[in-house]
Amino acid sequence: MLLLMATPWLAAACQPVDGDRILGRDLAAANPAFSVIAPEQTIGFAPAPGRRRIFGSQELARLAHRYPGAGSSFAPVCFERVTQPLTAERLVAALKKAVDLPDVEIHVLDFSRYPLPPGELAFSRSSLPAAPPSNPDAGITWRGQLTAAGHHSVPIWVTAQILVERQWIEAAADIPAGKPIAAGQLLTKTGKQFPFAASPLSAIADVTGRTSQRAIRTGQIIFPAMLGDTDAVERGDAVAVHVSSGGAQLQFEARAESSGHRGEIVAVRNPLNGRPFPAVVQSKGKVLVNPYAAQLDSKNPMAGPRSRDTRDAMRGRDQSIQ
Repeated sequence: MLLLMATPWLAAACQPVDGDRILGRDLAAANPAFSVIAPEQTIGFAPAPGRRRIFGSQELARLAHRYPGAGSSFAPVCFERVTQPLTAERLVAALKKAVDLPDVEIHVLDFSRYPLPPGELAFSRSSLPAAPPSNPDAGITWRGQLTAAGHHSVPIWVTAQILVERQWIEAAADIPAGKPIAAGQLLTKTGKQFPFAASPLSAIADVTGRTSQRAIRTGQIIFPAMLGDTDAVERGDAVAVHVSSGGAQLQFEARAESSGHRGEIVAVRNPLNGRPFPAVVQSKGKVLVNPYAAQLDSKNPMAGPRSRDTRDAMRGRDQSIQ
């Protein structure tokens, strides 16, 4: 007979079971009359951790009938699973193993409190939320599992602060969108941060001269995704044009008709005939015309036929060939 709750007179008399089966040795320990049963013989399922299984007199009599010599009159017995408390110390060790970072600092705030069988704790990085909580003091909840005997797993959870020492750059003043950022608008800070969120920029040199994609408030930490590169060539800039055609090299100044970063194509207007031609941005204020870059020309809506554009770029400038 299986009962879900123990009666008061059995409250202190349950036989501990260390697996998911009640074996002959467990029954013999509860009542020596059953020592005739082989120690590894399965008698039945063990209760879940925190619960009890009771064998009444009639059930024990039926068992005794199957095993001659076990006796004929029995008082009820109960069994309960051996449990092992989940502690902050055990969790910190398991979390440090999963994080696998030097000098990581872990503070356990809360964890699952239900009874657990003995086993190994395991946490996977894939189940760790990628973003820290909005309130750093609240910690982050990480779900894992305990693997008990027989490869049976039990879900567990822990809420903890997981921190490493980091350096970051933040705004010393409000930074408007679309304007180059100056070093005086930035501060270097250090402190404890969640290690698996997006990494902030850590050097002022990585921010200065770049533009913000949106307004940045004072004290806000600056991440790479918040920034864009300043155009190396701006529309209306005077640019130094370098033309390379076979062994001929030509340099002259012209006016940019579009903006672009390094490696992008911009339109440049020939100062002699007024026709635009495509050029590749090389650096700040410098562009290159290469007649062999036809595949790049075709991607520029302002570029005309390559051969004509190259002639336009070189026409009237032979005297400047170096």
